Amino acid sequence: MAIFRKDVYYYPDVMLVGNKADNAEFYKEQPCFIAEVQSKSTARIDRHEKWPVYAHLPSLRYYLLADSRQRQVDYFWRDESGAWQNGILAEGQGLDIACDDYHTRLSLADIYEDVVF
Repeated sequence: MAIFRKDVYYYPDVMLVGNKADNAEFYKEQPCFIAEVQSKSTARIDRHEKWPVYAHLPSLRYYLLADSRQRQVDYFWRDESGAWQNGILAEGQGLDIACDDYHTRLSLADIYEDVVF
C-alpha cells in the first residue's frame, strides 16, 4: 500500500480492501482494515511509525495489533464521528469488522487459532 509519500511503502501483515476500484497489482491505497503482528523488533514501528500514517487514510476503519508473544490484541476503530477509539480484545469478546460488503466478527480464538506459545 502506497502511503505518506510517494517513496514510502508499507506492506501490512493483513489488509482488507473493500473498494473494488482500488485494484493496483502491487499496492493498495484504500484499505478498510489493517492488522500487524507485533514482535519485539516490530512493535515500536507498528505503533509509532506506521499507525500515525495509517490513521490519516480516509478509508481505514480498523487497525489491529496482535502480539506474537502472548494472546493480546490492541485495536483501533473509527467511530461514527470519524474519531479514532481504541480497545483491547478480551477473552470471549468479539470485534465486528464491516468493510463495504464484507462483514465478520473476530475473536481472540480466531486470531490465535493454531498458535502455540
